[in-house]
Amino acid sequence: MILPIDENGNIVFINQYRPSLQKWLLELPAGTLEANEPIEACAMRELEEETGFSAEELYPLGQVTPLAGFCDEIQHLFVAKKLTKTSRYQCDDDEVIEVLRISLAEVEQMIINGSISDAKSIACLSKAKLCGYI
Repeated sequence: MILPIDENGNIVFINQYRPSLQKWLLELPAGTLEANEPIEACAMRELEEETGFSAEELYPLGQVTPLAGFCDEIQHLFVAKKLTKTSRYQCDDDEVIEVLRISLAEVEQMIINGSISDAKSIACLSKAKLCGYI
């Protein structure tokens, strides 16, 4: 999971259609670690694939265990800064994604009013704020 912050302090979100829920979700970019892929390389790859941005700076925030009661998934959290727009923006065939830049104040209101409900995104934002990155 990557929390991309642009030069104006806006957060880059993706609005992604989730067929399992049959609705659109505002989320931070994230993806699946490939075999033998370093975690940081995965974060940079997913950032670029899902948003079309690369980052000069990547800060690790640790990890969260979202569903420890029934699976062994671990999510690694990062903050990405000094973003540069690239030409590499390629969603997977099963992804429908819109890229948005949203101010922190608006993001916080959207969490409060339920417009942002993705738990992993909320966890990453909270940890980044507690660590002083936003």
